[in-house]
Amino acid sequence: MEVEEFAKSSTILKESDAKEWKTPSDVMQRFQLHRKTLKARLRRHPTENSSHSTSVITSNSPELSNTSTGRVESHSFQLESTGTCARKRRNPFRYGAPKQPRLDGDIDQEDTMFQLLNMNKSVTPSTLVTSFKKILSTKDDPKSVSQQVDGEFGKDDLQWTKELQFDWTIKTRLRLTSTKPLPGSKILKTSEEASGTTAFVRNLDPSSEVFNMDTSFNAQLQRMLGYWQYPSFPWIEMFPRRPMTMGNPLPSMQNPKILDSLLQSWRESFRSLCQLVRARQCPYFYILSHAFTCLVRAGGVGGIPDMHILLTPSTRGFREALHQEDIEFSMPLRKGMEEKVSKQKAEKERGKEDEGFDSLGSSGEDDEDPEREVDNRPESLLLIQGGDTHTFINFLLNAKSLVAPVGFHAGLPPTLLAPAAFAGAQLNFLHMSRGQVQEGQKVRHTLEIRGPILPQALLSILHLVAVHVEEYQANASAMRDCSSFNAYVTEDKMMVSSVFTEHSLHDCGLPQWLLKPLCNGTVLAHPTLDQVSCRSSQFYYSSHPPI
Repeated sequence: MEVEEFAKSSTILKESDAKEWKTPSDVMQRFQLHRKTLKARLRRHPTENSSHSTSVITSNSPELSNTSTGRVESHSFQLESTGTCARKRRNPFRYGAPKQPRLDGDIDQEDTMFQLLNMNKSVTPSTLVTSFKKILSTKDDPKSVSQQVDGEFGKDDLQWTKELQFDWTIKTRLRLTSTKPLPGSKILKTSEEASGTTAFVRNLDPSSEVFNMDTSFNAQLQRMLGYWQYPSFPWIEMFPRRPMTMGNPLPSMQNPKILDSLLQSWRESFRSLCQLVRARQCPYFYILSHAFTCLVRAGGVGGIPDMHILLTPSTRGFREALHQEDIEFSMPLRKGMEEKVSKQKAEKERGKEDEGFDSLGSSGEDDEDPEREVDNRPESLLLIQGGDTHTFINFLLNAKSLVAPVGFHAGLPPTLLAPAAFAGAQLNFLHMSRGQVQEGQKVRHTLEIRGPILPQALLSILHLVAVHVEEYQANASAMRDCSSFNAYVTEDKMMVSSVFTEHSLHDCGLPQWLLKPLCNGTVLAHPTLDQVSCRSSQFYYSSHPPI
C-alpha cells in the first residue's frame, strides 16, 4: 500500500511540474498577448484615474502570477500616468532638460545666420534663402543656379568665345572628359586610318567639295594627330629633351662615325626646314635642344611681316657669343627689369668710387653681374628678326653647343618638330587612348592624347570634339621653358594687316580657318590653354598670365 501511494504522489508531482514550467516560446507568446491587451485597454479608457498610475498590469491567467513572470512584468510594463494617458516611466538619469515648444516669434541660431547673410541685398522674397532646405532645392534646380550666377557675375565676365587663340607652348598631354560618350572608337578602321594619313600628308581639307575620302570622327582625328620629326629613333625618346645631368648615353650611340653622319644629316634637314619657312610653305617649326628651345616662324605669323626667331631660355655666355658673331637681338620681356639693372650698375660704380685705391687690390671675383639675374628665366627670351635670322641660322649650323657633351642625349643633335614635311623627316602620330572614370555615381568618358602636341593640332582637336559633343572639359600639360612664347606681344610699329598675312600663308599647309588666329598679333598676350571648358561650341579658358 505504501508503495502504491508513493507512486501516485510522484505522478501528481510530475503533472504539476509539467503545468508550472513553460518553454521560452510559450513565455514570448504570452508576453505579446499582454502587450496587445494593454494597447486595447488604453484605447478604451484614455482618461483613466490616477489611482492606477503605479499599478502593475498583470494577466488574469494564473500562470503569469508567479515570481518569474512578475519580475518580467515589473521591468517591462510598469507605467506612469500623465493625467490624460499612461506612458512609460521617465528615466531619472537622462541628460538635459525637456524640449520647450517653439513659438512663432522665436528665432533660433539657424535663422539668425541666414538673416545676416541676406542683409543689404536687393533680393526678392521668393529667392531669399532662409534654411538649408532651400539651399538643397536650389541646388537640384540647375536653372535657378544659372540665374544666380548670371545675376551675380554677369555673362560677359565668363569670357565665353567661339574662337581660340594660338597657344605657342608644346603640350605633352591632352585629356578630354565628358559626361556623355565621346564619338569614335578605340580601334581605327582601315578606311579611317588610310583617309586620315593621306589627308595629313597631302594637306587635304575634309570640308572642301573635292574631298572624297572618309570624313568620320576617327578619320579626321587621325589627320590631326600627325606631325613630322627629325631625328626619330624607336629606342630613344627624343621628346622631351632631358637635361645633361640626367641619364647616361646608350652604348650604340657612342660611335664617332655614327654621330658625325647623324649631325650631317641633321644639318640637311634643318636647312630644308628653313627654306620652307622662308617660302612660307611651312608656318613654323621648333628646335628642341638640351640648353634652349627655339621657335622659328614664317613672315606674317603673329603680325610680323618678316621671318623671325624666338629663343628661350638664354644665358649671358650665349648672348655674348651672338654679339661676337654680330647678330643683333632684343629681349622684349626684359623691359621691366632694365630699371633694376641700371640702378644696380649705378650703385656698383658709386661703391667703386668710394673705395678709392683700396679697390685696386681686389680681384673682382665677388662682383656679381646684374645681367646674370635673367639667365635661364622667361625674361631671357631673345627675338631675332630681319637679316639677322640668316646669320643666326648659319650660327646654329656650325655651333658645337647644340650637341650635349654628356647625359642621355650626348652626341645627338636637337629635335626638329614641324607641321609640314621636310627633308629627312619621319612621319609620326600622337598616342591616343580612351577610358572611363568613376566619379561618385556618375561615369565620365575620357580621351587622352600623348606626345608633342603642336599648336595647330591642339586647336583642331578642341574644335573637332566641340562639333560632336555639346559639353566637355580639356586639361593639358605644357612643356617647360615654353611659356615665354605666349608672353611675347607684337609691337604696333612692326604689325602689318592681317588680310595681307593670311593671303601670303594660304599655301602653308594649315586650314583656312586657322590662318586668322595664326596671324593675329593684336591680343595682349596669347593664353596658355591648360584648362578649357566647352559648351554649345563656345569655349571658356582661364586668362592667367603666361609667365
